[in-house]
Amino acid sequence: MIYNNNPVWVQLKACVDLLKIDSDALPMLSKEIEIIRDTLSIIWKTYSLSLASNESYLTIDTKNVGYLIMEANGHTINIPSHLISFFPTNSVLVELCEIANEVKRAKESTICISGSSTYFKIFEYMADIDYCEYVSHEDQSVFDGLKEAMGEFLSLAPKMIAYKIKLSDRLNKYEWIRGWNMSSNIMEEILDRKPKDLNIISCDFLSPTSCVGTVEITNRILIIDPSNPDSFAGLQSFPHQEAPLDCDGWVPRTLTSPIMTGLYIKWLINSIEDLCNKKDSYLHKIKAIKRALSLSRIMFYENMTNSILELIDEDIALELAAISVRLELSRWLINNEDKILNNVGHSIQKSVNNRRNINNVNLSPEKLTNDENKELERFSDKSDKILNDLLDFSKQLFSLQ
Repeated sequence: MIYNNNPVWVQLKACVDLLKIDSDALPMLSKEIEIIRDTLSIIWKTYSLSLASNESYLTIDTKNVGYLIMEANGHTINIPSHLISFFPTNSVLVELCEIANEVKRAKESTICISGSSTYFKIFEYMADIDYCEYVSHEDQSVFDGLKEAMGEFLSLAPKMIAYKIKLSDRLNKYEWIRGWNMSSNIMEEILDRKPKDLNIISCDFLSPTSCVGTVEITNRILIIDPSNPDSFAGLQSFPHQEAPLDCDGWVPRTLTSPIMTGLYIKWLINSIEDLCNKKDSYLHKIKAIKRALSLSRIMFYENMTNSILELIDEDIALELAAISVRLELSRWLINNEDKILNNVGHSIQKSVNNRRNINNVNLSPEKLTNDENKELERFSDKSDKILNDLLDFSKQLFSLQ
């Protein structure tokens, strides 16, 4: 067996194997699950201690196993230790913390830098900036925050606007887009409910930034029961890709849950495979490589991590992918009937093309050139071997063939 000599992989496989057991039978395995949890705790404690002992700016989070604490201009960030090598620092991190305070919608919640934004140190030019916000199902203030977002501008950030809000309960999905679609009155009626009646809320903002220009910023709001954060909306995200900010002690999730660890690994493998099977765009392969990096990190698979880093090192394809996504958004905004969105669309287009250094009138300011698309195609072809090798290895390791 390929994992016998690696005790970390043995435990990760045990996490994935739990997903193959009927949920009704899991309570009978409570002792076995606790043993896996305790072993995961030892792995995370050992790893975070090794990192903190070599870096004076890091402190071990003694209350939340596997997290390291970093300070940035008065902000406190709890970072899963396997992300620390790629996590943003210095002025970029300070700005991300300030943006988080502006997009945060509830008073007593915990907001996290999430997704690929936790890799800002290596993905320097992003298509967007991602956060997730954990809100107690008793916290009515989140709806006040959403109603404020539906105004023209946010009071905390006069240049930032919310342009899209999505809500879902157990039966229906609702969407409000600035200027059209659902009327504000209908949305406000929905927001007169109790938070526990809703599941996931997504609030998309547009704002200028110093680190990446004018950009889309998404805050995914998860309504949870604090006593059972891994249920309902908690199942829609993973703590392994989230770094809580200024949380005042409330880190909503743990890194040591065997079930959530198994779900995260399986989700990454399935997501990479699905993205690789899509043929309609080279951009899918870029997203697959990002997910592959996340998989290599949660597996503590250093050789694969290094191979992916070598692949993307100084390669323009990842930046071109982000540019392509932003240009697509800018076209939609420019064609929208709302004048505020029109202006932001032009701002995004200008910001992106300044990055591209487009001064040649023969180059399109609205979409990638043929040469730029060829760069994406080249990267897609170059990434195939790494993605296939990782999928083959991980599916064999976790018996997911």
